[in-house]
Amino acid sequence: MFDVITKDGSAANKYDFFDADGINKSIIGTVAKNVVRIAPAFVKYVKGPYIALNVALEAAKFLPTIYKSTFGLMSEDNSIANGVEAFAM
Repeated sequence: MFDVITKDGSAANKYDFFDADGINKSIIGTVAKNVVRIAPAFVKYVKGPYIALNVALEAAKFLPTIYKSTFGLMSEDNSIANGVEAFAM
């Protein structure tokens, strides 16, 4: 979701630790990305909604996959499941 903050090839893209579409990964960038991602889970009033939102987003990623691998095999039109899955990515 955050891979589009900076444009590929720009000077700012070199320092954008959220950018994960390249082949080169830095340890500092990987650690910083994970710290920024989990830090709101430790803030008192933000913790509950933040964790609930992340659980909902992860469910939106795997539930369409489960649907398509079970019930979706009997149907040729999985456009809704594909749309939900693409939105959550």
